[in-house]
Amino acid sequence: MTATESIQLAPVHANADFKVMQVTGGAGQAMPTHYASHDAFLTVLQGEVIVEMNGAEHRLKPTDTLAIPARKPHSLRSQSAFRMLVVLKADARIEFGG
Repeated sequence: MTATESIQLAPVHANADFKVMQVTGGAGQAMPTHYASHDAFLTVLQGEVIVEMNGAEHRLKPTDTLAIPARKPHSLRSQSAFRMLVVLKADARIEFGG
């Protein structure tokens, strides 16, 4: 498990094609601007988060899913304790900065 601004990322599953990461955090935590080398799909399981991308805020609650295009800078902040899944291509990398 690695920490990013107190948000935790943990692998859930991986195969030759895809990987699934669980992302968890408490209320008021943030993940700075970053992007993935391939498309990413976020699904919130618990809590509420705001993803900022393209100057817009996407408020996500349980069962909401957001597709984030490859290399699209975005950031995340939590409104409450949360848990979500991120699905990525197996060789996708996450880079910080924008």
